[in-house]
Amino acid sequence: MNQPPPPPVYPPPPPGAPAPGAMGMAIPQKNGIAIAALICSLAGLLPCFFGIPGLVGFILGVVGMSRASRAGGKGRGMALAGIIIGIAGIIFVVVFWLFIYGAASGVVVEVDPVAEKYFKLISEEKYDEAYDMTSTAYQGMHTREQFAKHCRKINSDYGDYQGKEVNVLRGSGVHVETSAAGTTITIKYLVDFNKKKEVCRTVVFKKSGGTWVIEGDNVE
Repeated sequence: MNQPPPPPVYPPPPPGAPAPGAMGMAIPQKNGIAIAALICSLAGLLPCFFGIPGLVGFILGVVGMSRASRAGGKGRGMALAGIIIGIAGIIFVVVFWLFIYGAASGVVVEVDPVAEKYFKLISEEKYDEAYDMTSTAYQGMHTREQFAKHCRKINSDYGDYQGKEVNVLRGSGVHVETSAAGTTITIKYLVDFNKKKEVCRTVVFKKSGGTWVIEGDNVE
């Protein structure tokens, strides 16, 4: 009785080559786009990035979903999470900055008239009245004589502005800080005396007893 022939013997495959019989098997692929989408979207939750990573994460999430459909669903969950978190991050950052800007703008509107009056008094050499607008802490470090001398030097350096129009232009540098001691605002003003010369001054305001007072005044 004839015996069936023995099965063929294959030589060992070279390194990296698929084993015999393994041809045609699907090799799982990583969905790197989906991973990147999730990472970017999570970073987009930080307000300091202004929502840019969240937008990138959303776009990558859409691309990752398309790639997942071609890779048997690989990474679909991460891509979907990237889309959802990306949208949520963009909304959160927009609301956050609108709140910050609205709070700062509302407080700054309160102090603008105070600054205008303060600069006008100095330009008219009414130093005692301007000094009375400063805080107790400021007065503890500067006497009336020192304050008047400081103001006279500013007027001397930039001209005699007594009785002339003072235009106060608020600059972009606004910093608002709120603590248990109260609210402190630091604003950079561009003071235009009679529309001839401009002086950049950084003024620090503090709310004391419901009234805004000057706690610092530096000329740059």
